[in-house]
Amino acid sequence: MNIFATIKLLKKASAVTIYTVALETEDDQEAIPETEKFFDRFIDSVEHKSDFDEIREQIRQISIRGLSRTVLRFENDAQALPAKRGEIVTRSFKPHPDVPLRLYCTIVSDEVLVLCNGGIKTTQRVQDFPNVSTHFRLANQVAKKIKERLREEPKPLNREMIEAALEDFYFSL
Repeated sequence: MNIFATIKLLKKASAVTIYTVALETEDDQEAIPETEKFFDRFIDSVEHKSDFDEIREQIRQISIRGLSRTVLRFENDAQALPAKRGEIVTRSFKPHPDVPLRLYCTIVSDEVLVLCNGGIKTTQRVQDFPNVSTHFRLANQVAKKIKERLREEPKPLNREMIEAALEDFYFSL
């Protein structure tokens, strides 16, 4: 079965344009964006409330401040929220080693972010836990596809050029 991904606009803020990824097969009518799936899964979670709230706040801070000095979790070609340090981290946030909720994403530029999906990482290596490894792999595949797509664009790239290149960008995985 072929799986296709489309980059969809989630939010255009003053500092950052935020996109998400929607996956579909030949049988799908309209795919639910991956970030929406993440939020639906964790919005009512009592156990992961503080981590979930921190991720939402960090996304809000990114939309206001931008990504230029933001340090997210390194995940090969992708990144993950919540960040553990930097100006977008709230003072009350204390990363929990035993409850590491992750939302995988791709920083395209200081002004463009693509959010994917995530889950609870329960092992040291994300690849060892199927609940999050699929989201980790997807974010890394999306990062590679976007880099390939942007190689076709004239340089230097600016926010508008990246947005135009990503508008309804459709590719197979």
